[in-house]
Amino acid sequence: MTEMQIDEDALFEQLRQLPDFECLPLPARWFKKYNLKPVSQPTTQEFIESGYTVRRSVEMKDLPPIFINEPQQNGKLAKVHPPEDIKVEVVSRPFTGTINGVLPSLIDETKKE
Repeated sequence: MTEMQIDEDALFEQLRQLPDFECLPLPARWFKKYNLKPVSQPTTQEFIESGYTVRRSVEMKDLPPIFINEPQQNGKLAKVHPPEDIKVEVVSRPFTGTINGVLPSLIDETKKE
């Protein structure tokens, strides 16, 4: 065996001892070489029905919660750009009913009767 082969086998054995071994990305050739089961991707419906996200959100965690009791970066605020100056013109006219079933606002004002 070559030195590379021995190192690869040792690495595989060390990785195999980890509790989250099945979640690790592995080289494609390792699946055939070490007779590993290929990773399958659940469908969206299967993932929703499994309740994985809810289970993980309520399980006990080893890490304490993070409390931020003081301003970060000395209270630095993001700069806000000034609003654009947009000219708005409101035109109103009295409603006089419909003309041939069409509202006056939809009739071209350039045409005079």
